[in-house]
Order: sequence, then C-alpha cells, then structure tokens
Amino acid sequence: MVASVDNAVARGANPTGVSNSAPAIQAALDTDGACYIPAGVYRIDTGLTLGSGQTLFGEGMGDPQVSGEVGTVLKGNGLSGPLLTVSATSHAVVENLNIQDAPVGIQVNTSTQNSKVFRNIKISGCTRGVQSSASSAIWMSSFQNIQVMNPLVGFDFTAALDNTTLNLMSCHVVNLQSGGTGFFFNGGVSCPIVGCSVTGVTTTNAYAIRGHQQAWSLPIVGFLFRDNACGIIELRHGLSSASMLGGYFDTDRCTAGSPPLFDIEGGDFVATGIHVAGAQNYPTICNEGGRAVFQEPKPNLRSFPGMPAGVKILFDGAYV
Repeated sequence: MVASVDNAVARGANPTGVSNSAPAIQAALDTDGACYIPAGVYRIDTGLTLGSGQTLFGEGMGDPQVSGEVGTVLKGNGLSGPLLTVSATSHAVVENLNIQDAPVGIQVNTSTQNSKVFRNIKISGCTRGVQSSASSAIWMSSFQNIQVMNPLVGFDFTAALDNTTLNLMSCHVVNLQSGGTGFFFNGGVSCPIVGCSVTGVTTTNAYAIRGHQQAWSLPIVGFLFRDNACGIIELRHGLSSASMLGGYFDTDRCTAGSPPLFDIEGGDFVATGIHVAGAQNYPTICNEGGRAVFQEPKPNLRSFPGMPAGVKILFDGAYV
C-alpha cells in the first residue's frame, strides 16, 4: 500500500525544463512510494526506476489542440537507455504522462505474477515505445490508452519469451520507421490486443503486428489499420494460434512494393468479420505452411489479384 503521495515539485523538480528533475522525482518515489508530477516539462538526465508498490502519475498526456494543454512531460536529455524502467515485483502503476526523447520510453523488467498497470501515456521521440527486458518476460501487465509516435517498434515484447497475460487495450501507434513494427511479440500466452490501431505508416518495409516464435493465443479484436503502406500481420516461426475478430483495414496507400497484408508462415490464423478496403494491386495473402481461415471477409478476399498458386486458404469452410 502507498502510505502517502509526494509532490515532485516540492522535492525540487523544475516544471520549466531548464534543470534535471530526475533526482527529485526518484527521491519522491523512494521516500513515499507515490510521486505526483504537476503539469509542466521536466528534464530527465538520468533514467527513472519504479519499484514494488510504487506509483508515478502526472496531469495527463497533454493536447496542444485543447487550449494549449501541456500535461506532464518527461523529456529525456542525453539518455542512453530507457527513460523509465519498471522493476517492480509487486503491484505498480504509471499513468497520465507524456514521455519524450529517449532510446526507450518504458522498459518492463519483471516477470512476477503481480499486476503492473500503464495507462494514459503518450510516447514520442523514442526508438522503442515500450519494451520487455532480456532478463525476464512480462506477466500480468495491462497497457491502456498508450500512444506511441513514429517509433521503430511501438510495443516490443521480443527480448524474452513467455510473456503471459499481457493486455493491450486502446493502444495506438502512429507512423513507423523503415523496417518497423507496431506490436511485436516473440512468444506469449494469452496476450490480447483490443481496440488498438496502427495508422499513417508511409514506409512499405514495415508491419503493424508481428508474432515470432511461440505466440500462443494472440487474440486481436477490433483492430484499425488506416493510411498505411505497410503490411498488416506477419506470423512466423512456430506460431501456435492467432485470431482476429473484427477489424477495418484501409490499404489505399499500399502499392506493388508493399508486403502481403497477411503473411502466415506456420500455425493457425483465423480472421472473422474483417473489412478490407483497397489493396487491389499486389499479393494480399502469403501462406507458407500454416493455415489461414477467413470467415465473412468484406469484400471477398478471393477476388484479390496476385493470390499465390497453391496457397492453403480456408474461406467460409471451404479451401480454395
């Protein structure tokens, strides 16, 4: 339990961004377990660490379109690693922040079966928005309303296998760097992606979702793919099962240089009730030994040109 809440400004944090606020914020966390950061811009010269039972929260992500609202901005300055590292072995919360300018926005270093909650966070100027640690998988963590702007990887859970009960809800990636990925899993058990999106990707050398190694039970619900030139899903290397229920895919920016929308190498992939708009000029589905099932697609994917010969695709109960 958190005994009290410490105000970072009262500890000496500077909301104008002219001096390093990391020591004051870290001291507030380590002293009282909960640190409140008022609206402002805070320079972070050394990475912050969140431990067991601790909470870090601010005034919000900010929205310059709403009366110039700033929110609470943690702005990295010369960082060589994550701006925030979460090493909690018990419950921890991070919320209402705007994280900027670091190689990694948030790194999660714990595999204990205790909940970690991340919500209402905007991340920009970071190569990776959220990533797991090579030393441990992520267990029982929830990411809610996280926005990642122009990363190489928005959510990178590839460093360790066996991420378990990792929930992503209303998480959004806007644009990707060349070769990038919106949501990247390297193994995982029960990791739902609900109400998430990847939009505005101008490079063709990218994918909205990648699942490698044993990506067990990867349910994707209500996914939005819009104004992108990249592929939707690449599933590789011993995929066990992935499913998609509902989704809208506007692929008007895709060209002959774009990758297949659905690239399924192994395992089973089932898509139900998806709507694909555009995608008329290049191969749409590449299936290399796995099984892809499309139920009630709109329009009928069989009409798309460039379908590879011999592809095992199941449409509404019948192979074609």
